[in-house]
Amino acid sequence: GATYEQLGSLRGSLQGYLAALSLAEGSGDRLIESEIRSDVGTTQARVADREEAYGEARGQCQLALELARRLDADPAQANALSCLGEVSYYTQHPEQALEFYREAGRLWDRLGDRRGQAQAWLDQGYVYSDSNKFDRARACFERARSVWTSLGDRRQQAITLVADARLLQRQGEYQSALNKFEDALVLLHGGARRGD
Repeated sequence: GATYEQLGSLRGSLQGYLAALSLAEGSGDRLIESEIRSDVGTTQARVADREEAYGEARGQCQLALELARRLDADPAQANALSCLGEVSYYTQHPEQALEFYREAGRLWDRLGDRRGQAQAWLDQGYVYSDSNKFDRARACFERARSVWTSLGDRRQQAITLVADARLLQRQGEYQSALNKFEDALVLLHGGARRGD
């Protein structure tokens, strides 16, 4: 599933995750099942084209969270909370999405998982951006990018720069947005920005 997701095929990703979920259920390993249910729910939310599909996604996320809580597995709980945040985000419930992302972020903080922390900041930034809370969105994007930079994750740095660039576009700051888009391309493909 993750490979298809990296390649941009969410439907292929969903099929892969569903196959993995079937195997996990059969194995009896509830921790793996919880993690994969979070992946299934998140991917279902991203490809949903009808209300029932969002309900299915929410159900997967809730099952993942229940399993993770029974197992007292904080990383799995954080993933399930992020999954619920995604469903809330895609169903236009921004305050609910923010609360799920914040709760996941608190778990990642407690675990010292910097990737999880950065993703929680990025997710919150998206919600604030869509809610026209530009200063909050920018602060979240900056925090996420700082962590991605310290981890050396160029891809996630670029994704965060693109999110920030789109925010700048919405604010009419086109040159600044263009600069961030170019910085993202440099991160992904190397080289220098035009004019440097």
